[in-house]
Amino acid sequence: MWESFWFEFINFYFIPGLVLGCIYALGAIGITLTFGILRFANFAHGEIMMTSSYLTWEFVLVASSFGLILHPIIGAIPASICAIFLALIVDRFFYKPFRNSPTIMIVIASFGMMLIIRSLVQVIWGPNQITFVKGIA
Repeated sequence: MWESFWFEFINFYFIPGLVLGCIYALGAIGITLTFGILRFANFAHGEIMMTSSYLTWEFVLVASSFGLILHPIIGAIPASICAIFLALIVDRFFYKPFRNSPTIMIVIASFGMMLIIRSLVQVIWGPNQITFVKGIA
């Protein structure tokens, strides 16, 4: 009896909670680093992470169309590199013109970039949730 309890607890509560906590920590560390270095809260940080997740899914899907089995962790490597380039492009061409503006202007600009990236992801991949394995949301 206790064995099944611990099995369910670890597999269905502890590990997913740990993974979700790590995802939240990653986002919080990124926002903290951005605020500490650039002195503004980049509200588009989460959308860049989301874009990286969709790119990971896309890399796995493209690899499977060629008959290759690509693990999502391996697919996350090129997706992370793409996300880095996306963040650099957004910073260079969108945030840099606002560097000498009042802080509220760059905060509004980052909120606008958040909406732009979210809308582009919805246009490209659709508004529905995408999962790697059926049954895991």
